[in-house]
Amino acid sequence: MPLPATLAELTPSSPVSLKDPVTHAPYEYHPKSGTTYELCATFATASRADEGTYPPRTAFWNHPKGRHCYQLDAGQQTAY
Repeated sequence: MPLPATLAELTPSSPVSLKDPVTHAPYEYHPKSGTTYELCATFATASRADEGTYPPRTAFWNHPKGRHCYQLDAGQQTAY
């Protein structure tokens, strides 16, 4: 199944917010080749060490303050 061209093509009943909590703009989504895509957001602060959270977050989701993009693959499961 091909990736959607835009996030707006996802079902409106998705339980996940598709808006950046800082800018309130839609997340930046850039489909790449095959099942890979880039997802960008603006963060108010840098992520901190994952002390005492359950379930623990993986280091993959660490980010600096400001705009940051993640390289993702819809064909692979990403740990939260």
